[in-house]
Amino acid sequence: MRCFVFLYLLSFASYGSSCVQSDGQVAAWSSKYAHLFDVSAQNNNNSFSVYVSLPETIEERILHSVWIVVGEPNAPLIALPTTVFEEDGKTRAWFVAKPIDNEEYKFIFRYGTDCSISIEVPVEFKEKT
Repeated sequence: MRCFVFLYLLSFASYGSSCVQSDGQVAAWSSKYAHLFDVSAQNNNNSFSVYVSLPETIEERILHSVWIVVGEPNAPLIALPTTVFEEDGKTRAWFVAKPIDNEEYKFIFRYGTDCSISIEVPVEFKEKT
């Protein structure tokens, strides 16, 4: 009987600490918050320096991580974390890449811990005019 009570209580603990984010939820967050991210690319001999300015918080959740993903986010060719820094009073991140033909590049931002908000922002390898 004690075993059943323990398993019963454990089920509530695991339910309370689990978090599932569907692709639809990530797409909804991305649509809602994409305008807060300013992505720019600078061409330098067929490689690009890509910068993004980003908010420090969203929905009162602090920025947790920034990733660069090449390929599909659920099955990436490569996924790398990047460092966030302050420049001219803005929170920024960047990377340098030589684009791979037909591969999609995205920034993925996570705000908060536990059940975080994930936002995907595509990268376009063309300079703003």
